[in-house]
Amino acid sequence: MLEKSEKKLNILLLGKRHAVSGNHKSGGVIIPFEQMLVDLRDFPVNQTIIDNNFRNYKSKIHAYLSVLSGIMANIRKSDLVFVNGSNEIVHQYGILLCVLNLFFRRPVFYRLLGGNQVGYIESRPWPVRKLVLWALDRSTALLFETKRSVKAFSYLRSKTIWYPNVRVKMPLTTDLAYQKRFVFLGHVKTEKGVDVLLRAINQISQTNDDYAFDIYGPEVDYQSPESLRDVYSKHYKGAIGPEKVNETLASYDVLLMPTLYKNEGYPGVIVEAFNAGLPVMATPLGGIPEMVDSECGWLIEEGSVDDLVKTILSIDEEKYLLLRKESRKRFDAYDSVKVLENVFEEMRSATNREAH
Repeated sequence: MLEKSEKKLNILLLGKRHAVSGNHKSGGVIIPFEQMLVDLRDFPVNQTIIDNNFRNYKSKIHAYLSVLSGIMANIRKSDLVFVNGSNEIVHQYGILLCVLNLFFRRPVFYRLLGGNQVGYIESRPWPVRKLVLWALDRSTALLFETKRSVKAFSYLRSKTIWYPNVRVKMPLTTDLAYQKRFVFLGHVKTEKGVDVLLRAINQISQTNDDYAFDIYGPEVDYQSPESLRDVYSKHYKGAIGPEKVNETLASYDVLLMPTLYKNEGYPGVIVEAFNAGLPVMATPLGGIPEMVDSECGWLIEEGSVDDLVKTILSIDEEKYLLLRKESRKRFDAYDSVKVLENVFEEMRSATNREAH
C-alpha cells in the first residue's frame, strides 16, 4: 500500500453513483465506480466526486447541467480528471473536457467498462464517431475492462491500460468437496440465458435428483416460458444485495452463466465466483474467454441446452478440486487494491509529467 504521507493528488471523479431512492438495479458501471471510491480512501488522494446518475436528479436535463457545472467549477483545483462509465460517457462529456483542457491542461483518464467499444463507435453516425475518437485520442489514458479493447485502441496517442472489473478479496470459506450445487446470479432476463438454463435444469431433474440449482437476481422484464413456469418458481430465489453476493456464492460449487449477450465485458459475477473459489461454466462471448478457460471452468456452446446439460453431468470430482484451486488463484488479477495501486501510479506519473 502506498504511504498516505505522500503529497495528495486532487482527483475530480465523474461516474454513476448508487440511486438514492427507488428500486433501481445497481451493476454495470455503478459497482466498479463505488468500489474504486472506497479503495481510494487508502491512497493519498483528495476526492471530488460528480455523480452523473440521472436517477439522483430531478430530470435528465437537470443531471446534465449539474454535471457540466460541477466539472467547470472543479477542474481548476484538480490535478487530474477521472471519468468512469460506459461508452456513451465519452460523447456526453468528452468534448467539454477536451476544450477545458486547452486552458487548464489537466490529465484526463477514461475508464470504459464493457467489452464492445469498437462496435459501439463503428455504429455511431459519422460526426459522433469522429468526435468520440478525437476525444479519446486527446485524453491522457484509456482504461479498458478487456484486453482486446486495450489492443484495439493502442494506435491512439493516449496510453491504453488494462483495468478489469475488480472486487475486494474475501476469506475463502467454501468447502472443497464437490456437492453438485449450481448457481446463477445476475440480471434475470432472456438475454442472460435464463431460458436455456431452465431447460437444462428441467432436463437434468427428470433423471437426476441429486443436483441442486438456484437462481438469484433482479427480474428485468422477464417472464419464463409457460412450459417452464413450475421450474422457474421452484429454483428462483429472488434478488440479493451486493453485500450478500460472496456469502451466497460460497454456498455453491459452480457458477452458471449461459449468457447470450454478445457484448459482455468482464462480468462482475465471474470475478465474485473466483473470489469465492468457484469454477465457472459460461458461454465464450465478449470478454469471457479472457477470464474463463479449461483450467478454471468450462466454456459451453452459446444457446445450447444439450451442451450445458452434458457439461454439468460430466464434471469429475477430482478435476473439480483442481478447478477450484485455480479459480481462487485467478482472483489475484481482479483484486481491487492491487489493481488500483497500478492505476494510481499511472495517475501520479501523469500529473508529474504535466507539472513539468
